[in-house]
Amino acid sequence: MNEPMQNTFLKAVLRWLAAPPPCAGQGSDFSIESQWGASPAFVLVLLLAALALVGVIYLRDNHLPSWRVRVGLACLRFAAIGTVVFMLYGWSLRVHCTDLPDIVLVVDDSASMLHVDQYSPQTHKKLLRKLQDLGISSPRRIDVVKALLSPPALQKLQEGRHVRVFRLAASARLQDRQDIQDENLLSTLGRIQIDQENATSQQSALGDGLRDILESQRGRSTAAVVLLTDGITNKGRLISVAAQLARRKAIPLYIVGIGQATPPQDVALADLLVDDIVFVNDLVHFDFQLKQQGFGRRKVEVRLREKGRDEILARETIVLEGEQASEAVRLTHRPPQVGDFEYIVEADVLKGEANAANNLLARRVSVRDETIRLLLIQSQPSWEYQYLKILFGRELKREGESKAVDLTTVLQEADPEIVSVDQTAQRMAPVRREDLFQYDVIIFGDVNPRLLARTTMENIAAFVTERGGGLIVVAGPNFTPLAFRGTPLEDVLPIKLETASPPAPDEPLVEEFVVTPTELGLSRPQMQIGENRADTLRVWADLPGIRWFVATPDLKPGARVLAEHPQRTDARGHRLPLITSHFAGAGKVVFHAFDESYRWRFRRGDIYFARYWTQTIRALRRTRLSGKEQAAELSVDREQYRQGEAVLVRVKFFDERKTPQQDDAVSIIAARQGGVEKKLTLRRVKNDPSRFEAVLPNLARGDYRVWLATPTSNGEPISRRFSVTAPLGESERLAMNQTDLELAAQTSKGRYYTALTAGRMWRALPPGRPVRTSTLPPTPLWNLWPLAALFLLLVISEWLLRKRMGML
Repeated sequence: MNEPMQNTFLKAVLRWLAAPPPCAGQGSDFSIESQWGASPAFVLVLLLAALALVGVIYLRDNHLPSWRVRVGLACLRFAAIGTVVFMLYGWSLRVHCTDLPDIVLVVDDSASMLHVDQYSPQTHKKLLRKLQDLGISSPRRIDVVKALLSPPALQKLQEGRHVRVFRLAASARLQDRQDIQDENLLSTLGRIQIDQENATSQQSALGDGLRDILESQRGRSTAAVVLLTDGITNKGRLISVAAQLARRKAIPLYIVGIGQATPPQDVALADLLVDDIVFVNDLVHFDFQLKQQGFGRRKVEVRLREKGRDEILARETIVLEGEQASEAVRLTHRPPQVGDFEYIVEADVLKGEANAANNLLARRVSVRDETIRLLLIQSQPSWEYQYLKILFGRELKREGESKAVDLTTVLQEADPEIVSVDQTAQRMAPVRREDLFQYDVIIFGDVNPRLLARTTMENIAAFVTERGGGLIVVAGPNFTPLAFRGTPLEDVLPIKLETASPPAPDEPLVEEFVVTPTELGLSRPQMQIGENRADTLRVWADLPGIRWFVATPDLKPGARVLAEHPQRTDARGHRLPLITSHFAGAGKVVFHAFDESYRWRFRRGDIYFARYWTQTIRALRRTRLSGKEQAAELSVDREQYRQGEAVLVRVKFFDERKTPQQDDAVSIIAARQGGVEKKLTLRRVKNDPSRFEAVLPNLARGDYRVWLATPTSNGEPISRRFSVTAPLGESERLAMNQTDLELAAQTSKGRYYTALTAGRMWRALPPGRPVRTSTLPPTPLWNLWPLAALFLLLVISEWLLRKRMGML
């Protein structure tokens, strides 16, 4: 009921009496007043006495034939007395004109209300039929609002209330400053339009706007606030926070949630990682995350291409399971040309996607073909040495006009005259440090330490640790590595020589085994000798086996195993390593426990032998090529973020001496310009011991600087800058915030409805408290002709009944 029962009854009485409608255009309240000053207790005693007297008289009257007649006559007499008493009271009706309470209708017209939700025909049949009646086949959220605000609903909304209409997005706007009457409410609501031209605000400050509306109702009687919204707020307070003010003002919120509470269907790409600088024909990894929500089990194809070209460089089909799924994906490509290229990773745009813009990522990569200066040192011309010399001696750049590798060889036991016939040969290894430091990579084979000056060993160690060069140590049956115990080179090796053991000299080597890459090895570029991960595993498994190797069960801290023996294990049950690496100072060392990689050429040709060795020396060269001479690099995945996005911070160490052994020993400090500093601990990345990562969440807008706090470095700490701009636009957050809307309704003591149940709301709205503005003159009720007619009817009826019974 929209009004108290007595008011409705008294209005009906006035209409029955043909009285003019009181307070035209306003609400009305009624009260009944008496002119007789007698107390109600006295009147009650009087009526009871009259009832007793009448009862006694008729019970003792023996002329009456039956008790039914006596009771009937007594009732007629008592009713006549009661009518007289009512008239003696002098009752009058007092009419009070009131200001109708407000009902505030708030319609969310932010950009998210343009979104088209996917409604199920089974569960939303009635709503879809209503939309179809309006000629809407692909309903936006604002179309659902208009369907709910039908003429019957608006008529119920206006019964006994003034309706104030607000539009709400970045701020609250009163639709019509005059109180809206029946004849123009429909036209006012019809003017609420949202289109792509005027939906320019991607910000939705629903909570702040609702507070402004509640404050604007100060001094006005407000029955309730009816809010039709999807609840998406990306600026200021949430609606549930503003609901606390509504509760203090005793204004309940009746909220209709528009849209789907489940996240909209979407496929997105994120966190693209790729080297900024690579070599021609290197296998370049494009690592990224493929995410989907709302589609269930779906197949999604991801592709790699060059910007401006339609040719697909790599593709893969990924099966994503569940309503929300994320999959790490790697696409690979060997760039055939030199230059700066912008590569694009893209995913299929599925039907029904809410945001197709996040299906694509781009990254610029610089492809180089730099000449690598390589020094190859060996005691005697083993098969490994000879095939490496042939390989790098003929390696040309892509254009075929210059050498890709500037090779220098030192064969300790060679004929001195070889220098005159072999342009790559030198009589001895460089003695001076500056001469040695001109090289990029050194391949140190089976070298006789007695023919190598200690100064040269110290310079080779310094070449790695100080200059940041790359060193590949290849074990041999005569000297390396055991002959170098106690020399400066022992310090830079990734293995412990005290437990290393080669096969016995008289042990027959007839059993072959294949070199098996580890999971960590498969993630390193030098080990990627196939076109992709699956192809790489197949190629390694099919390569010809080797027979001889040095068992090195113990590694130094920080050393990583890239390949291992398929069967042989150490005392702890771990497979024996065959290829290991670690950082030594500013440089990197790779150790081969065998010298038979040349066997990979058997029945295969040079393709995989050449690919492995070329990729290995390029990987060792790449650090200096990119100009990363410092011990560590700090990076963020991009330079600009929107408020609400997480910032991924990475620290990569190039200097093994400064790479922490503990997984949580790296920390950074982030500071906003003019703000406080925040310290954050990074965690080591699985399968990459040199890299640490952490996420900075919930950053305010502004310019930020982040720098490495621990471990400390000499001089200015490495740092990066980035900025946080305005928050994500509404088009990127499309799931209805049902949780916040329900909490807001509960907090304000109102109710929450969905688009399906909104029809129940209109009759459940509270009537509000009318405010009396004036009082009209009283209307007497005691002298109304119906009362006189009632008295005469009662007296005449009693007289006729007595006469019929012969009592007169």
